[in-house]
Order: sequence, then C-alpha cells, then structure tokens
Amino acid sequence: MKSRVHPFFGILILLAVIGFFRELIENPINLLVIIGLSALLFYLVNNYMKSGRFLPGFQLKKPKQPTKMTKSVTRKTGHSPRKENPFRVIEGSKGKTKENKEKEPKMYQ
Repeated sequence: MKSRVHPFFGILILLAVIGFFRELIENPINLLVIIGLSALLFYLVNNYMKSGRFLPGFQLKKPKQPTKMTKSVTRKTGHSPRKENPFRVIEGSKGKTKENKEKEPKMYQ
C-alpha cells in the first residue's frame, strides 16, 4: 500500500521550496549565513548530546598534581626488603610426627 502525504504538509513543503529559491535569488549571502549558523548550531547540539560538552576538543587543562615519591625513595634504611605482615603461620600436622612438631617453632616473623 502506497503511503500518501497529507495535502496540508504537501502545500507547506511546496511553499518552503518556493521561499528558499526566492531568498536564494534575492539575497544569497544572507541565506548562506543562515545555513552556516544552522549547521553550526546543529553541530554543537549534536556534540552536547553525545559527550555532555559543546566542544569536547577544547577542554581547559587542569594543573597537574605533584607526583608522590616512589617507595624506593621513601624507604627507610635498616629495614628488611620484605614487607612485614601481621600474619602468623599455622603448622599443619599432615605427614609429621609429634617429635618434629615440638622441635619446630610455631610462629615465624
């Protein structure tokens, strides 16, 4: 089934085309300025809808935060290279006899 255009919209489109060509003949520079501004407005709105900013390429540069010192610089002398953890080792009894359990220390640091 072929879709038809309502006569009101057909007449409206015809009048818009006639007005466009009349304006193009009488004052082409004014028409080009209006088309250029409309294109710019469309571009800005389209960027805003996508990224939340009108011009995403032109962002203000924020000052850099001072960098923190690395661990090697802040490491105190005299410490062991291993990190000290508050964990303790729990010895299991699998495969060991009672004599071996009593000889080995229960907690390592």
